[in-house]
Amino acid sequence: MGDHSPQEASALRVSLPDEEGIHRNLELEAEGWEKRYLAEPDRAKEAVAMYSSLGYEVKEHKIQPDEFSSACGECPSMVCRTHVMIYTRKKGPPREK
Repeated sequence: MGDHSPQEASALRVSLPDEEGIHRNLELEAEGWEKRYLAEPDRAKEAVAMYSSLGYEVKEHKIQPDEFSSACGECPSMVCRTHVMIYTRKKGPPREK
């Protein structure tokens, strides 16, 4: 896995970037959230309305530059200012934290 320390290599195996170059959020996944897509503000509002109408809970997660693959270069600093990651999960009984 390149020039990474054993700890970094282990972390990379757990959370490899997806097709968008964004690392998985294992904490949200553990809470039952499913990543849908990266959205700019107007599309995020539409996504919240659509998924809510379909019976989902919806979370708009503000992404940070360090959540992107290093291959993304400087783009994350611009994308993180405007875009959010949309996560959904089925509505159900309250979940334990």
